[in-house]
Amino acid sequence: MTADIDIALIQGGLAEFSSEEEQRRLWLSDGQNGADVGSFTEAYCYLFDDSRLGLGLDGGGSVFDPATDDAFRRLDGLLASVDDKRDPSEVIADKKMIGVRMLAASLLQRIENRPSFNVDMGGLRTLPMRQRSDER
Repeated sequence: MTADIDIALIQGGLAEFSSEEEQRRLWLSDGQNGADVGSFTEAYCYLFDDSRLGLGLDGGGSVFDPATDDAFRRLDGLLASVDDKRDPSEVIADKKMIGVRMLAASLLQRIENRPSFNVDMGGLRTLPMRQRSDER
């Protein structure tokens, strides 16, 4: 089976987890007047599940490179240590989120500075990196 890693979703998830301001904007939103709404759980799901990054990391192959893959696994562990069953403002203020933001920002920078790639991941393959909307 071949699955595509969606770099745009990975970038979006990392951007959300790296920015306290973005977390406040999305996770505290009530959606009134068409405002965007998000949550810790949604950000996690599109970073690891919807993007298929989690499958790639668990598949035994290499998604990016060993150091980047290990950093994604550390981020996954940090996110798992955050109790997301609380009020979103408490999640955002959790001291563990400082480490999450720092690691997510570092990973986002790594991903955005990579050239396009297509790496074999033991049956999974990546898509070439998509251009960010602010670069068009």
